[in-house]
Amino acid sequence: MAKQLISGDRTLQAIKPGDERKRINDGAGLYLQLFVKGGSHGWRFAYSLNGRRNILSLGTYPDVGLALARKKADAARKQVAEGIDPSATRQEAKAKLEAQRHAERLADAGVPPENSFEAVARDWLKTVHQVKVSEGHAERTRIRLEQDAFPWIGRRPIADIEAPELLAALRRVESRGAIETAHRIKDC
Repeated sequence: MAKQLISGDRTLQAIKPGDERKRINDGAGLYLQLFVKGGSHGWRFAYSLNGRRNILSLGTYPDVGLALARKKADAARKQVAEGIDPSATRQEAKAKLEAQRHAERLADAGVPPENSFEAVARDWLKTVHQVKVSEGHAERTRIRLEQDAFPWIGRRPIADIEAPELLAALRRVESRGAIETAHRIKDC
């Protein structure tokens, strides 16, 4: 095992400007990348998966201390042992978080989420339905959807909507005695 950071800050304090070391190894793939000019140092974890060498950033020193860097490296090492790429996992989580934030921004702006029932229905109304029917008929269809479908299933991804959910939305319309309206919504 390479020189370990057992003394932690003492090893880091020994680094002087012009020091030739580019990194301090802690062992098992964890090392501290030294950036003497910039002043900050970054924890890195080197691993191999499917014959490819990869490097995962674990944070900057001193924001992330040695103990936390070791915990993060251990967690990444467990993922590699299970055949999971920790870098890809991090990227997927980041993309999911960004998609969630994007959906929240759309909701704050009053716009339905992409690929939601409401977004697809509004697109259908504009591109297909309005072209085929009269202006009044298209308006009545829009109002029916806005009043009787969008409040219950409008924000749901269209691919996730199952028949029982659709039936429950239509039953709400039927329960108030608007059977013909329920049939018209179903036919949209």
